Amino acid sequence: MTAAGDASIDINDLLTSPDKTEALLVQWQQAEWIRPLDVGFARLIRELSEEQGERPHPLVLLLAALVSHQVGRGHVCVDLAHLLADAGHTLSLPPEESVHEPLADSSSSGPDQPKPAEVLAFVTLSECLSILVKACAVSDCSHTTPLVLNETRLYLRRFWRYEQRIAEGIMQRLALPSALADPESGPAQTLSRALGQLFQSSEPVDYQKLACALAARNRFAVITGGPGTGKTTTVVNLLAAVQAVAGESPERAGRKYRIRLAAPTGKAAARLNESIGGAVSRLPLAELPGNVELADIPTRVTTLHRLLGSRPDTRKFRHNRDNPLLVDILVIDEASMVDVDLMASVFDALPASAQLILLGDKDQLASVDAGAVLGELCQRALQAHYTPQTAQWLAAMTGSQIPESLVDASGLPMDQAVAMLRKSYRFREDSGIRAFAEAVNT
Repeated sequence: MTAAGDASIDINDLLTSPDKTEALLVQWQQAEWIRPLDVGFARLIRELSEEQGERPHPLVLLLAALVSHQVGRGHVCVDLAHLLADAGHTLSLPPEESVHEPLADSSSSGPDQPKPAEVLAFVTLSECLSILVKACAVSDCSHTTPLVLNETRLYLRRFWRYEQRIAEGIMQRLALPSALADPESGPAQTLSRALGQLFQSSEPVDYQKLACALAARNRFAVITGGPGTGKTTTVVNLLAAVQAVAGESPERAGRKYRIRLAAPTGKAAARLNESIGGAVSRLPLAELPGNVELADIPTRVTTLHRLLGSRPDTRKFRHNRDNPLLVDILVIDEASMVDVDLMASVFDALPASAQLILLGDKDQLASVDAGAVLGELCQRALQAHYTPQTAQWLAAMTGSQIPESLVDASGLPMDQAVAMLRKSYRFREDSGIRAFAEAVNT
């Protein structure tokens, strides 16, 4: 590490021994920059390393505390490249408003307490990775360690496992063949007829209709949209459309799908309960193929914890891979509030063939605990990135040609499963509130 030059504090000296690094962390804790939990985790890493006969590198202890700090802020990992490029912004340290000024009687610094950006200023990414791969407390998850290094991202092991379970569940579903993939097939023709009855809009492009078609085709799908874009109406029409397809399917012999509706909180569940009943009552069921009846469209919404079967004093649920839910389609509303822990449990509890549809506004109501799952999945939603094949399929299903700006020949498989509702029916195009909301979210 390069010398920091003349200063009242030799910043590089803070990373020369575990004791000095731990003292720095304690000082940050006393200033209420980080939590006691973060310092405790760094101490645990030190103890585990020393038990295995390793003198832990001070940088490993520092990064352990910072990963824990980030989890407390709602992030599942620390991207080391971002951290070393701009530690202050990445960590939000020091906080904009510290409750206490740095302690003047600290043994490691005076009032000019070193900031994380200063401590890390002379650490290179290659040096950082080299130190981490040699640490006994860190692995690529090939064996059990408290910290997991995946490329340039450093995780607490638990959160790395959550991400893996979610990613595996999504990719496994996106890889499943769809009976709707061929627009000339019987199921696809049924879907197209149902959508034609459910959506009578004169708009050149009906994004609600496109969202229904896209979600019906995939075993995993995301429908996102801001306030007033018609998320509830869209999902009710979607459920009616897929039940029409089920009713016309020879393989199902007229059996409709078992559908469950869930939300992350009781308040969100109650809100959807109120809105979904009215939307269901307006469905033109008599005009749909497949003999769809009112009883085929669920209106009861439960919380995710009740659905999964929460148990006292444990993170584990009654429904899991060994005891999956009896469900064909699960719709989760307000999905932006679902953290990685709960979302991983959802995938564990779903049968491998079950369809999962996430509904929510990517720009609001973030989860309280770590992991903005919906936000991560919708990072490319604004530009869509639909492949020409997806665009052609949507045109065949809905009669609408999506704008060329939303077509991308290099679109990813995940892009083909995300639909964004782009028209607000609550605010006019020239609404000041709408303009303000769009400015905030861009």
